[in-house]
Amino acid sequence: MDLNPNRMSIGVVIPCRQDVERLTLCLASLRDFTLSGDPLVVVHADGEKDLISADFGAVSLRSPFSGRGWAVAHGLRYLLRPNLARRPCQVILIAHADMIFQTGTRRKIIDYLRRHPRCPGGALGHTIAAAAWPYRLLEWGNRWRAQMLELPYGDQGQFFRTELLNRPGGFPAAKYLEDLEMALTLQRYASPAYLDHPATISPRHWSRGVVQATLRNWALRRQYVDSRCMAAPDVEEVVATTPVALVLVAKVPQAGRVKTRMIGPLTAESAAAVHGEFMRYWCTMGVDLANSGLVTPVLFIDQHDGDTATTLHHEFRQQEWHLLLQSNGSLSKRLTDAARLLLRRGHQAILFIGADSPDMRARDILHAAHSLTHHDAVMIPANDGGYTLLGIKPCALRLLENITWGTSVVAQQTRQRATDGVPVSLAELPPMDDVDTFDGLQALLGRLEKSNDDRQRSLYRRLLMIPRSRQPET
Repeated sequence: MDLNPNRMSIGVVIPCRQDVERLTLCLASLRDFTLSGDPLVVVHADGEKDLISADFGAVSLRSPFSGRGWAVAHGLRYLLRPNLARRPCQVILIAHADMIFQTGTRRKIIDYLRRHPRCPGGALGHTIAAAAWPYRLLEWGNRWRAQMLELPYGDQGQFFRTELLNRPGGFPAAKYLEDLEMALTLQRYASPAYLDHPATISPRHWSRGVVQATLRNWALRRQYVDSRCMAAPDVEEVVATTPVALVLVAKVPQAGRVKTRMIGPLTAESAAAVHGEFMRYWCTMGVDLANSGLVTPVLFIDQHDGDTATTLHHEFRQQEWHLLLQSNGSLSKRLTDAARLLLRRGHQAILFIGADSPDMRARDILHAAHSLTHHDAVMIPANDGGYTLLGIKPCALRLLENITWGTSVVAQQTRQRATDGVPVSLAELPPMDDVDTFDGLQALLGRLEKSNDDRQRSLYRRLLMIPRSRQPET
């Protein structure tokens, strides 16, 4: 990596929650960065974008979901997208809106990383803008924690090399305590640095009392670490880098196991080929979905070995899908297990889809994901009485329970579950077809033929090449 200070770029992400007055002081203290051409991104976790960031050479964004951690992840995705108008970032600095940085902070970071090429990142430290002696004690304790335990707080100015985002796991986004996740991630690679070049921060975090706020903070972090250590490590590479996980519930396309209602007009092999083409349609959508910055695509596949399964897994990984194997038990249990596991890994909501609805496009999925900003759940009903998509937040997990799967009452039962007990808000989007029968396939071909979507047109051509069953001679 080139660490020449004249070429190196440090991207700065500033999560903000309506701290406009403090934000002005923060941006002004980052003058060294803007003069060097470094990109600054202010991401508002709540409320609309501000009107002052542009005055300091910064970009103002609005996070699609509330929570400081999601705001940080949204800013990172913006900085890491290719852009010919700015230099790529070699280092990321996370700056809270109430932080005021010392002159020379940029040079301090660059010099340290040049002298210590194996260092993954670290923290600057902080000084609390209050005169009372408890704050000096608090500063000492936070400094000891960052130096000895290698666990700095986010308001101590965390920074890290951008190359870490390309390693398995990426940025360990979480709605809150993202600073703790980042510190634990840095420890996996090498000892993070503590530069003791403190930024000045507001004492507002301790407005209810230094002791009470500190004890509460310790308790929350201890609880988070305990739950993190207990999390099952059986999900390959699935770490929350987006607010929403998109879960494609599917089977391996094996003759006699899939699309059995099409057998007759189609052979079992041709029916499996139809399912395989539906899977390929979703597979090619993975990169677009991943680049949206809103959803992480996850293939939730049945546990099946063999060459077909191996090839399928490889193709999906190539298109930025993560792999999650289905557990045993009923469909309700399998969906609930997947939802709980992905929520535990840091996602804020889950979208479930099947492979049988190629009328659906990436924009429909993103629309459904955005609907969860204002609702507890979202559903795209199927015209046969089921649904083609169901999105849920943690409070709506019960929508997966007590459902008579595979029948024409699935959507109605889901609506009823939403009103049971404490109601959850369920948004419904326009219905789509679920293609399970040969007649449904014929109708789908008619729609795909008229589609102006390149991915759907490609699916149409591939489906036409699948052989039909021979008609008996008369």
